[in-house]
Amino acid sequence: MPPKRERGSAMIIAVVMVLVLAATAVALVTEVAFNYKHTKEARDYDEATIICKAGLERARRALFTYRATPSWDPALALVGSWDPLIHGVLAWNSILAYNDPNQISLASDRIFNAAATDFMDQVKANYDLVKGRSEFTTYLADPHADGAATDPLAPDRLDPAVIFGQNKPFRRGGYHVVLRDNDDDPDPNPLVDMDRTIVATVTATLSDGTQRQMEATLYYTPPVFVPDHAMLSGGDMNVHGAAGLRVQGTYGDIMANQDLDFDGGPYIEGTSSANGTVTGSPGAGSGAVVSGMPAIPLPEVNPRNFWDKATYVFTADGRVIDPATGTELFNQNTDTSGSWNGFKYQKAQGWGRTTGGSPPAGVYAFEADVSLSGSGVYDATFLVEGSMSISGSVTIRPYSTTMGDVGVFVRGDLKAAGNVSGGGVNLEGFYAAHEQMGLGGNVTISGSVMAENRDYARRLINSQIALDAGGSVTITHNGGLNTMIDQATNVSVRQMRQIR
Repeated sequence: MPPKRERGSAMIIAVVMVLVLAATAVALVTEVAFNYKHTKEARDYDEATIICKAGLERARRALFTYRATPSWDPALALVGSWDPLIHGVLAWNSILAYNDPNQISLASDRIFNAAATDFMDQVKANYDLVKGRSEFTTYLADPHADGAATDPLAPDRLDPAVIFGQNKPFRRGGYHVVLRDNDDDPDPNPLVDMDRTIVATVTATLSDGTQRQMEATLYYTPPVFVPDHAMLSGGDMNVHGAAGLRVQGTYGDIMANQDLDFDGGPYIEGTSSANGTVTGSPGAGSGAVVSGMPAIPLPEVNPRNFWDKATYVFTADGRVIDPATGTELFNQNTDTSGSWNGFKYQKAQGWGRTTGGSPPAGVYAFEADVSLSGSGVYDATFLVEGSMSISGSVTIRPYSTTMGDVGVFVRGDLKAAGNVSGGGVNLEGFYAAHEQMGLGGNVTISGSVMAENRDYARRLINSQIALDAGGSVTITHNGGLNTMIDQATNVSVRQMRQIR
């Protein structure tokens, strides 16, 4: 039989092996538990992130529903009102008021708080505003079941107002959305929006308390193009003229979709922005200067889109036509010494008017180039297929009866250069060129200008600078212009960040 010493060693080895195996098993179980815990946390955070993004999309769509009117209401007022007996919420005047947790109440119980421990009870309360208690029970059993609020539009598909300021069910938890006005809005009132830009904060919460929060800047593109800048160019912009050039007003901003160059220190009350780089700087007291801004999509400047609104058509062969009747009002080919209300036609120069006084009000559609000089006063809108030159002491006030605030739509170049004496050129409304634009001399504009910079044909302006302004130009833009240019409406996400 083996010695007792050998039997004792074998027992010690066996005990050690058992302890090692036990320790290994404990380590494996601990690792599995650790991995399970972290996998669950990661899954919960992923779930919360999904819910957060769904809430943001829901808010974006709801805002689009609100803004079904031609312009973004500065007060963000709701369309219509809600009966509290039907919807379970109080009527309100501004969705921006949802920043206050006490704005919305249901039977004196606060239902706004996203971080509340009874979050799912609040979700249930909100769910019951539109759906029924039995449907909520189905939702809790299977969040992915049909009609169980996995669609960002559900359960309040017909009532977009309910989305703001309340905890809404989605998947294994819910979300809530609050809105506030952006800090750089021209109006400091937190309940009034003027630049169609607001900030949405979305908080997603699971029933176990896991949370994710995102903040997004939302911008509304209205159905009609609204110029938010006093000067806007699709290409490079040069601004010079020392202190003699001023851009001012509530919307006294300028923006170049390429580079912006300053010379002489002109005064720009608002922000000077460029998609590319900014060279030089505006004068003392001017607003901020920002490079690398996102380019602003510009609508097409096409006078032909409004040809049906013309009161008079000036043809490319020297005739003036009344489009309503087809009547020929004037023919330069047969009346070589005369004019129509001061307008004369020359084949090489196109149409021109050099006299004072006021021709009939209306919408003037030109198939060729046109130039205005002298001291004429025009209550008219100009639609020009060629290029247009304005000089002397001309005044243009848009024919608002059919063309809103549009002063000039020109397919080619637009050049305005007023006399230093005699009042100079005075323009009201919106002035847009499909190609390039030049402003100089004594020019006063109450409104906004835009150079699309779509083509370059060396017409009036022999430079590829989209918009060049100098001299004693003064532009005052206080917003509210109706440009008549249709565009696709949208509520887009300009920027987004995860807060937690």
